[in-house]
Amino acid sequence: MTILMLKIREMCECLQVSDWTLANWRREGYGPPYIRLPNNSVRYPSDGYAEWIKSQEVESLAEERGRGQTFPGSAAGGYQ
Repeated sequence: MTILMLKIREMCECLQVSDWTLANWRREGYGPPYIRLPNNSVRYPSDGYAEWIKSQEVESLAEERGRGQTFPGSAAGGYQ
């Protein structure tokens, strides 16, 4: 089994997010796992990406709320 190491731009394309979003996710400890190479470059192992995507799947909004997530307009937070 070959594990691909995706560059930041490649991961942004996979997730359809900007490089700023991905950088913020790394800073906040969210998003797919990554490694930092000795030259300070960031790479995303393809197997870690696949596992992270699987962990994000939900069946319903109720399931998401059960995980403690809040949404705009909800009583727990969001837009007032």
